Amino acid sequence: MFLFILAMLALLIGAGFAIKGDVGNTNVRGWGLTAIIAGLAMFFLSMIAIVPTKNIGVTVAFGKPTGTISNGWHIVAPWEEVTNYDATIQTPDLAQLPVFDVRIANGMTAKMRVSVDWQLADEADITKIHSDWRGFDKIEPRVVNPRLFDALNKVFEKYDPLAVLQTSTDGRVTTEAVTFAQLEANVNAEIGKTLPNGIKVRRLQIPFVEYPKVIQDALDNFRKELAATQTALQQKVTAAAQRDAINTLAEAKLTPEAFAQQCLIVTERLAQQGKAISPAWSCVAGGVQTVVPVS
Repeated sequence: MFLFILAMLALLIGAGFAIKGDVGNTNVRGWGLTAIIAGLAMFFLSMIAIVPTKNIGVTVAFGKPTGTISNGWHIVAPWEEVTNYDATIQTPDLAQLPVFDVRIANGMTAKMRVSVDWQLADEADITKIHSDWRGFDKIEPRVVNPRLFDALNKVFEKYDPLAVLQTSTDGRVTTEAVTFAQLEANVNAEIGKTLPNGIKVRRLQIPFVEYPKVIQDALDNFRKELAATQTALQQKVTAAAQRDAINTLAEAKLTPEAFAQQCLIVTERLAQQGKAISPAWSCVAGGVQTVVPVS
């Protein structure tokens, strides 16, 4: 717009000088022609707009958006200005992720850090986005983040992180609770419904969640109990395998000495594999006792 105004002034001044011809004893017609040529050059330059690579341009005339242009060279009206919008993928700084206080089940809230990669669609008409928010720097804080917060609350308001602690009718622990990957996908789908046309989410991840202390303590205790249960189950499996090995040796009807020798070989093999050896393990057969070295 500034170049267009300057061109008009140059043309008017040049035309005035050319028509007047002389000012006193000075012939200003040549100055007028020079001003006219300069004005025409500026006029044509004011019609050329260059949108950088991976940008989208919004043409604006007298404060009103008139259209969207892609990257490259374009001819626009000389009274139009072009506002550029960055169309590259916007990836947040992981050290500065926004923190949201999100509702979860039982009337509690959890603090969540959320990473969202979003982008303006190359083919999108973003004149409405420009009309509503007037600038690329307004999109994330005023468009993406508020809709992300709303989507998080809609998805997590019925999510109970303690559902994993619920037991079935036979008393066994069930772990059929919804996974976090499913929740992230649900949030991604929810925010996609509310974002204006032209803005799309490329990736959404929730890398950190801080639950209320009462919930976190319950989850920590559950993990400890689950680890103890797994250890007990593994010890039971190991003891059964050891018992089967002893029974196999016994059924082979070996002499006590041969039995002890084979038992020693089995014991050393178990130790080398790092498997636990039951305190009840013994290489005693027919009154012969062999000391089993365990390393």
